[in-house]
Amino acid sequence: MKNFLIALCIIFFSTELSAQTKTVTGTVMCDNNPLPGVNVVVKGTNKGVLTDFNGHFSIKSMKNDKLVFTCLGYKPKEIKQKKIKSTVNLQEDFTICFAKLSYFLPFNIYEFNAENINTPQDLYNTIRTKVPGVQITNTQTNNTPKITMRGDSNTIVIIDGVRYTDTSILQTINPSDIEKVYVANSVAASNYLLTKRN
Repeated sequence: MKNFLIALCIIFFSTELSAQTKTVTGTVMCDNNPLPGVNVVVKGTNKGVLTDFNGHFSIKSMKNDKLVFTCLGYKPKEIKQKKIKSTVNLQEDFTICFAKLSYFLPFNIYEFNAENINTPQDLYNTIRTKVPGVQITNTQTNNTPKITMRGDSNTIVIIDGVRYTDTSILQTINPSDIEKVYVANSVAASNYLLTKRN
């Protein structure tokens, strides 16, 4: 009788545990593109999977668990299991992407905060003083400034996560709205960004 009660308890516990466990499936995307290689981990455990080439994942978790989605170059996201939809969207994190990778990337990236920048002229002057090897010409009124970085006239400027290859656009941006600026050699940086996105 005692063994029967123990067996009955084990069966009941297993059934209850099975009822709380769910296989969660979905797709991780960014800008409508699937993201392969995203870590999907049950928070507080070592149980996790990677998204496949098409961004798909499948993982078992309890109904009160939280799933954590992380990928280098993207902002991490934490979602309760019961709130996960078929698609999980991640946002690119340029701070991680550039600040942490710049020391082994084959091009130079320079970052600065947009403090005390009140006019487009202030922005150009800040770039000139903060970025080694940069030259800015045609900064007079009614002229389109041209930024050259170490001989490359096709400089890329990233402002608050938005990439600009035509630096004349800087004249139309309200400097008071800017939080962070990155300047890099556009040829190498663009190739890197496109490779990472794809």
